[in-house]
Amino acid sequence: MATYKSDLVINDVVPDMLNAGETKTVIAKYTASAALAAASIIEMVPVKEDFVVLGMQVYFTAFGAARTLDIGETGVLADRYFDGLDVSSAGKADLFADGDAAYVVPKKYSAGDTIDVLVNVDTMPQDAVLYLVVTYKKIGVIGAETV
Repeated sequence: MATYKSDLVINDVVPDMLNAGETKTVIAKYTASAALAAASIIEMVPVKEDFVVLGMQVYFTAFGAARTLDIGETGVLADRYFDGLDVSSAGKADLFADGDAAYVVPKKYSAGDTIDVLVNVDTMPQDAVLYLVVTYKKIGVIGAETV
């Protein structure tokens, strides 16, 4: 198992949010320059303390038969957002239409972290492309705001 990084993580792109009620959307991209082994981790989107994910979409090229991904936080809950997402054929998935049914209450991050992709079962083929689009906001900038 190896760990890889998206363009956002490599460049440490995490927007600062200082205005009440402001949301941000970021797009992370990862292209496999070589095939990734099963159980490989791709750090896709950095998040800061007090961030809450409001929405997420995943876009992917075809990985091949019987390939799935988990999306969450490695070492915490690897499948928080998507559990066994089928990436056999090219397509897209939306958190609330296709995500893990266990994701009901938004998670407030208590410390900085990354939203990660875990390659399950088989490899991620060379030249496969994965986009993760995440909309989030910072909690606590509006009086009495909670999660």
